Amino acid sequence: MYSRVQIPSPVEHKYLIKTQPIFGSNALPIEIAEEWRKLSERRDKSEIIEIFYGQIKCTMKCQNPSCGHEQKTYELVFPLTLPIPTKSDVSLKDCLKLYTKEKLSTDPWYCDECNEVVDLSRKVEMWKMPQVLMVYLKRFCL
Repeated sequence: MYSRVQIPSPVEHKYLIKTQPIFGSNALPIEIAEEWRKLSERRDKSEIIEIFYGQIKCTMKCQNPSCGHEQKTYELVFPLTLPIPTKSDVSLKDCLKLYTKEKLSTDPWYCDECNEVVDLSRKVEMWKMPQVLMVYLKRFCL
């Protein structure tokens, strides 16, 4: 399980945050995604959820060469918030490619597998598409 950490100084690693996964680490991705869907339906059952909400799969990977541990999470999305590439002629497909491109995290993370503060890569994939996809384009990215 990966956790975002706040490190006051390079020496004080005792402040690292560890969290527990919601579902067991042996669960299959399809089982985890189904559980998230059931949780969301119990909490917010409506036609709006069924029509407009999609689900993404986030894969986070430890960049320590000796570890390489991966963790997958599934999240509901509405609307899909896409960054705009910095080029002159941009299509929606370009925005989706940029959104799903693997990125390195800029924050320090703690990996429970190798017990170190590591760089982390994050990749987003569409897991379940909604019936109607609403897209929000981020005009201003910091």
